[in-house]
Amino acid sequence: MDELAAAAWAFVPLEPDRRLREAGFDPVPDLPDRLRMFVDAYGLPDRPAILPALQRSILAHAERIATWPLSPADAAGSLEYMANELRWLHTMTPALERALSG
Repeated sequence: MDELAAAAWAFVPLEPDRRLREAGFDPVPDLPDRLRMFVDAYGLPDRPAILPALQRSILAHAERIATWPLSPADAAGSLEYMANELRWLHTMTPALERALSG
């Protein structure tokens, strides 16, 4: 499940609209719908089970920062980025839950 969540972050892709536009998405895709299609393509029987795994994926990534050869400022920047990812996921969770439950 955790590997599927990591793949969803990268390949759905789960990103705020601003970053999607910067990456060239025009129009910005319907992320809840794309996540539903992604987990359906993998045959996940309990679609909402991906939601806690999405959070765990970011938290696991944050834990690995301790092993990276980063300056304190670079480590702080990486942690801030991941904190923003978690905040974004929190705001998106109701829409994702609706799409995954349908």
